[in-house]
Amino acid sequence: QSTWGEFLAAHDSYAWVHALETGDFSDAHSILVSQAECETRTSARRRTLLSLGKLALIASGALEMDPTEADRFRAIDDALYALQVQAMLPPEIGETNGVLRPNELVRALIGDQLGAAAADSALGGSEIARF
Repeated sequence: QSTWGEFLAAHDSYAWVHALETGDFSDAHSILVSQAECETRTSARRRTLLSLGKLALIASGALEMDPTEADRFRAIDDALYALQVQAMLPPEIGETNGVLRPNELVRALIGDQLGAAAADSALGGSEIARF
């Protein structure tokens, strides 16, 4: 293993790069999704990590070898959908609170804090039902 590879593998935020470099797409997927779950400051970074994790899962071939892996794929889609819904919230609620957890997102969608903004937005019951 090269010095570069050792450096990448030793640092959590870069370990996924090493996994991709060595062709271990399943490990890259796990690392990326784990990092995405820990990302609470910005939805853009979380979206990027989840999207890369989704691509790594596809590249690993796990979906073709084991149909039960589709659950991991759907979990990423659900997390990306939650970020999409959060992006539709008024700015004073959406990004100012960092990445909202599902229960916080539901509260934002149905809570009083939205007030008139909810009536003007494109959000509705179908977004809440998915959670």
